[in-house]
Amino acid sequence: MSETTGALTIDYLGHCAFRFTTPAGQRILVDPHRNWPDGRQWFKRECANVEADVLLVSHPHADHDRVSSALGRPKLLEGEGELAGLDFVVHGLTGRHSARFGRDIDYFNTIFVLESAGLRVCLMGDNEANLSESLRNEIGPLDALVVPVEDAGLILSAAEAERLANRLQPRVVIPTHYFIEGLTEPSSGFEGIDEWRALQTTIRDLPGATLELRPEGLPENREGWVFGDCLVPQD
Repeated sequence: MSETTGALTIDYLGHCAFRFTTPAGQRILVDPHRNWPDGRQWFKRECANVEADVLLVSHPHADHDRVSSALGRPKLLEGEGELAGLDFVVHGLTGRHSARFGRDIDYFNTIFVLESAGLRVCLMGDNEANLSESLRNEIGPLDALVVPVEDAGLILSAAEAERLANRLQPRVVIPTHYFIEGLTEPSSGFEGIDEWRALQTTIRDLPGATLELRPEGLPENREGWVFGDCLVPQD
């Protein structure tokens, strides 16, 4: 992996979906969402279609596996393993899905750790809050942690997400999997993140759906960062 300098660009696509663009222009799409084949409507709109060089799918649930969102011919990682590009490495680590909603897939969940632009970002998927010491060591030191949390606790409660953050000690925590007005259907059962917000020492509300992240832009003490919007699908 080359030592290309610059920003890691993060586009929030809604729910648990992100596209990371490395300084060299490598595009990594994570967990795009769709509605359920059995008719359950969790979203007013499914994940945007975006160009991608890599597609990461943490587990085979509809709100994480809309593979058709990835335009082009991306390399797919959907389990344990490693993918490397011009200026990034992604590690896929075997975790365990939260007990809520996990039984139908035998609690399968992959935790992804992305290294690029001098940063280490961990995407938890729908992992449970409890981590073995060996898995904690595999994840390693972190700059940013992306974690599912909302007030109903359907994946992780605010207290569970905070316990996970205390264990992993990132500089930034980014919540996902919560109710977003205009995206999430009330029938999904998801709620907001007021309880999680109340547990944070510092909250930074980001102005939109895109963030340029650099090591020098990280806070000295841990902060919660919340995207102010998410990218809409293309017509």
